[in-house]
Amino acid sequence: MPSVKKGNDIYEFKNWKRRMQVPYYFVADFEALVMDTPPTDADKDKKTRKVQEQIPCSYSYIKVRYDGVSESQKIFTGENAAQKFVIEMLNEAEAIRNEFRNPMEMMPLTTQEQASYDNAINCWICRNPLDGNKVRDHCHITGMYRGAAHKGCNLDLSIKPREMHIPVIFHNLSGYDGHIIMQGIGAMECEDDIDPIPYNMEKYMAFKL
Repeated sequence: MPSVKKGNDIYEFKNWKRRMQVPYYFVADFEALVMDTPPTDADKDKKTRKVQEQIPCSYSYIKVRYDGVSESQKIFTGENAAQKFVIEMLNEAEAIRNEFRNPMEMMPLTTQEQASYDNAINCWICRNPLDGNKVRDHCHITGMYRGAAHKGCNLDLSIKPREMHIPVIFHNLSGYDGHIIMQGIGAMECEDDIDPIPYNMEKYMAFKL
């Protein structure tokens, strides 16, 4: 058994910003046409050949805020659907980051919220006692008051636009949609780094762009 030094035998959660929900996420889906692939002279000497190909022709997605408020569904049908989807997601992500560069100011506290703040003795973020360094924490999207907090905890909880992650959720990313997206990224000659979490060389559980 490894030895433990006295005073270092307690582990506790300290990364308080991980308690924050992602501000927005997207739910998306692709549709494709199954097209016959005509034989070629090169196929004559092959034991197997491709007879059909799935061509992405449409996608739809919906943007959802952390509190469940969603925007209307967006649908695209046409050529180069995979490339257009990647471009649209990058544009959506940049719009969200711009929103956080100009955060909404805190709304005036209600009588009940003010009383809660005045009577608060523990930081709502780290749960530790407030030591006179008390500030009002609020949501930068809605402007709603969240609770009394230490000034340091409040700053730690703030979202840095360039560091924020915006999830895009698919029902079958690893088995289907992920292949379409990768083809779209490849066709665009995208210069951004792709950071995958792979099942194997062909399937990805998730990837970050």
